[in-house]
This record gives sequence, structure tokens and C-alpha cells, in this order.
Amino acid sequence: MTTFSQLEEIADDESKSFSVRRIAEALASAINDWPTYNLATLSDYIFELRKEVGDVLTLTNVRAKFHSYSFTGEDVWKKESLCGLLGAWDVGDGNVLLDELVRRIGLDI
Repeated sequence: MTTFSQLEEIADDESKSFSVRRIAEALASAINDWPTYNLATLSDYIFELRKEVGDVLTLTNVRAKFHSYSFTGEDVWKKESLCGLLGAWDVGDGNVLLDELVRRIGLDI
């Protein structure tokens, strides 16, 4: 299970490729911004996402949810989180599920 700290370490590891570092950075940022207190793992975050977005986490579904949030209350943090998460697809493959994108860079959910 990949922790928030491990994502930060990967993002800072200059021996990793740019795309791996950028995806890890996007995931860490997204976890940090999600309004649920004390999310410790990527798995926790994915669980929260599935409650909000649905079981199928695609670029299209996440983007649609992002646009559905308002700029008030808890929605602001969810919107910020999803904005960061969308960055993972910027350097990855926009046609894959989030789970697959995470696996491609060698992480566990």
C-alpha cells in the first residue's frame, strides 16, 4: 500500500523519470488537498474518490466531477484535489483508468 510519504519521496527522487515523478507529485498533492482528515494512503484516497466519482476512475469521469463542484465550502478542497489529480493524466495516458496509471509507475493502490 503506497503512503502519502512514499509518494512525496518518489516525487523528489531525481533518479526517477519525469513522468513518474510528476504522477507521484500529482497524487500526493491530490491526497493532501482532499478534505477528509488524515488520509494516509493512496488506497484511502481512491476509496474516497470512488464514493464521489464512481467506481470507474477515468480522466473523463474525474474531469466531469471536477466541473460539477462549486467554489464554496468543502467543494473547494475537492475541486483543488481533483485539479491536482488531473495533472497525473497530463503526463500519463489519458485513455487509462487511474488504477492502471498508478500501476504503470510501479505503485500499489
